[in-house]
Amino acid sequence: MGFFNDMVRARRAGNQVAAMQGRPTTVVGRIGAIPGDMRAAAASAEWAADQQARSTAVDGPVPGGILGVGTLVSYRATGQLDGFQPISELTLDVEAEGWGPERVTTTLRVPYEALVLMTPGRRLRVSLDRRDPTRLAVDWATPNA
Repeated sequence: MGFFNDMVRARRAGNQVAAMQGRPTTVVGRIGAIPGDMRAAAASAEWAADQQARSTAVDGPVPGGILGVGTLVSYRATGQLDGFQPISELTLDVEAEGWGPERVTTTLRVPYEALVLMTPGRRLRVSLDRRDPTRLAVDWATPNA
């Protein structure tokens, strides 16, 4: 008898969770929700495939950009991902030959290994577009400028 009582308890707990999430708790309701569940599963699979494809993209220097040094002023995690890497907002004081210093705030992908570098005062090698300094790339392979 203990096994069947445990099954009933598990079913009740599952229904409570489903009800809190606004999901159907009856068999007929669950069957009716299948098309929506399939759409959600397909969207999740497409997102994962896109992230996987983006994970192999290499962030290189800005084409036609100038090389310089950016001193980190502030770092903020956005909670978003690109290629399974976190997207962050960085504020940098950027200097380059014949340009700057100028404070630039940009949003870019920061590899997990580089998160430990996100401390104010850290100097990073950067490449930026002279006309639009928010188009900026960081050389994460050479963390100390």
